Amino acid sequence: MESQIKDLALAPQGHDKINWVKNHMPILNQLEAEFRRTQPFAGKKVAICLHLEAKTAYLALVIQAGGESRRMGRSKATVPFAGRPLICRLVERLAPVADELIITTNEAENLAFLHDMYPDLGIRLVPDAYQERGALPGMYTALAAAQNPYVAVVACDMVFASARLVVAESL
Repeated sequence: MESQIKDLALAPQGHDKINWVKNHMPILNQLEAEFRRTQPFAGKKVAICLHLEAKTAYLALVIQAGGESRRMGRSKATVPFAGRPLICRLVERLAPVADELIITTNEAENLAFLHDMYPDLGIRLVPDAYQERGALPGMYTALAAAQNPYVAVVACDMVFASARLVVAESL
């Protein structure tokens, strides 16, 4: 399945956004240099917001639970939501479409309870590859840890994430 470019006239805007990110997020430049050198994602595909009709194969689902938590001052993953830790909602909503379930975190000890709650899911708690916290280093960790060719990444506070929007399809 090949992508089609809908409007090539939008390319300059895309380049401007990429340049802004490179100038304002120095970790991106470090990751880009490392990716060029090591090519850690060779052969992997990232699927985003595709429609799901039935469970597809080869999907690594990654829940990012290791952010900075600047606004909350504590881990969002364990904040109560409907009487349970927030991350439980995501695991239950999205695990049915995943062949591999990974949680990237810098606090595995606080999320170890997930192994007891969901022993059949084989959840992997993967420590962040970089000391810097945030979505971009977490994304690097997610893609590097995934063993399947398709990777879907969601944040642990996306309480309404839908399995219908998290899909991988074979080519």
